[in-house]
Amino acid sequence: YKENKNLLKSKNLKIAIHIHVYYLDLLDEILKAISFNKTKPDLLITTPFQNDVRKIEKECANYGLKIKKILVTPNIGRDIGPLISGVGEIIDSNYDFYAHIHTKKAVHSDGDMAKEWREFLINNLLGNSVSNMIDKIICSFLNDKNLGLVFPDDPNCCSWSLNSEIAKNLGSKMGLKYFPKHFNFPIGTMFWARKNALSPLFNLNMDWDSYPKEPLPYDGTILHSIERLIPFINESQGFKYSVTNLPSITR
Repeated sequence: YKENKNLLKSKNLKIAIHIHVYYLDLLDEILKAISFNKTKPDLLITTPFQNDVRKIEKECANYGLKIKKILVTPNIGRDIGPLISGVGEIIDSNYDFYAHIHTKKAVHSDGDMAKEWREFLINNLLGNSVSNMIDKIICSFLNDKNLGLVFPDDPNCCSWSLNSEIAKNLGSKMGLKYFPKHFNFPIGTMFWARKNALSPLFNLNMDWDSYPKEPLPYDGTILHSIERLIPFINESQGFKYSVTNLPSITR
């Protein structure tokens, strides 16, 4: 790991994490996970609640983390709307590598399962007291110029489910032609990406009217389709993806 530390220090890297904060009570565990790393990324934070802005600033300051930008966004498009229509252009044009993370409660799941899933994603993408995952992921990007996307390896085999038609229509606008039956994708829509890996998605210039209004169905919306298209967009840009596996952590 010594070499990794030198690798991180030797580069003038621009690294960001977009955090969409809907559930303020879950922000602390995200910030704590970031703090286990040597890498100190810029934070681009979105929230639909103006009243939470001060509290978010205070929590980040407690961990010595720098907020580059905080945006109050419409409460539309869950975490994906704020990523694409809120900070997408800023992130894709200004940073070498970035993560997309959100305060996930999975209201359709029972409490324990939702907590387990959230911890699985945060541990894999940000880290914990024994594994500094941000540092490791950034080093993987630096060691492999063809690596465009990193996300947790989900233990379940997933498919398009109710999203096939929407995904194919949206994918064709980005020049995608290949839609296999089963595939890996960042379930829960949390991941790390390299600059330009997902540019076609941001270049769609989706506005806030592009997203379905709440309450959302459990499946079969443009948001569920985008989640599944992420690896294919990355591939269309000439990159490959890698998945993370942490011993003893699953969902």
